[in-house]
Amino acid sequence: MVYAGTVAVLLHKVRIDPRLPTQRDVMWFLVLACMGAPLLVAAVQVVQNNLVGLLSWQDLPGDVFGFWSGSATGIGVLAPALLVASRRWPRLWPGRPPLELPTVPRSRLAWAELAV
Repeated sequence: MVYAGTVAVLLHKVRIDPRLPTQRDVMWFLVLACMGAPLLVAAVQVVQNNLVGLLSWQDLPGDVFGFWSGSATGIGVLAPALLVASRRWPRLWPGRPPLELPTVPRSRLAWAELAV
């Protein structure tokens, strides 16, 4: 529910472009999806585990940080790469103008020219 709510806020309230073409879009994505939502989920998970006796209340900050760091790292590494890679398929984003894709040289000669 937390992640679905975060997506709803990003798309409908903040109105980011999911293809992350601007720094504003990237900043909102990082703050809400990579930092905020995983922190809330981690806190809820740790409190639940403390209530059933699996974790100690003394270790609460460290446990929350541990749970949060794993989720934040996964979302922060995988999701932006997938969103940016999805730019190649404009049909995935109906109603949004196509983005210009950088041209990539295909020959070895072109790569050699870039290196010089």
